[in-house]
Amino acid sequence: MFCADWGAGAFKYKACDFCDDVFAETADVVLGDAWLPEYVQDSYGTNVVVTRNQDIRQLIVNARTEGRLDMDDLGVEKAVESQDAGLRHRKVAIGYRIYREQIAKAWVPAKRTGPAKTLSPRHEMKRQRLRTELRALSHESFLNAKTRGELSVYLSAMKPVYSGYSRQGRSFVRRALSFVKRKLKAVMKF
Repeated sequence: MFCADWGAGAFKYKACDFCDDVFAETADVVLGDAWLPEYVQDSYGTNVVVTRNQDIRQLIVNARTEGRLDMDDLGVEKAVESQDAGLRHRKVAIGYRIYREQIAKAWVPAKRTGPAKTLSPRHEMKRQRLRTELRALSHESFLNAKTRGELSVYLSAMKPVYSGYSRQGRSFVRRALSFVKRKLKAVMKF
């Protein structure tokens, strides 16, 4: 369901399309979701902590030593891996979003990354266009749903665009298997 897919960008501010800072580069301490296979199933949530201040680091070490914090040591490479999607979105795909805004003659903030006419893999360009559409559509359709007092207005507006978004990067075989699985589930309900 698109309400639970953070990557789809529903209700995101347009300014977020131009953020290129994944690890709060000037902060003394950073907390972020640990998007690693060994942690994603933790229903309580698991965070990555990055410290750049020795005093704060010592507070964390003390709390861990005293048993007040449960932490695993990950290292820089694992911390970076845990933010892979955010890094691709903010460091690579941002160039394509800048390019799209520039060809639309829209204002774009000055960034460390310049415009990029293409992305690799190729389907990522369509994925970025659909994310941008989902962001804008979510605000508009939710306001319409709120005005009419019916959530279904929002859901029906978002569903076709989200369906296209969620198919990006999936092979034909994978999409076909998903289709067959959905149809079998529907038949099994009878």
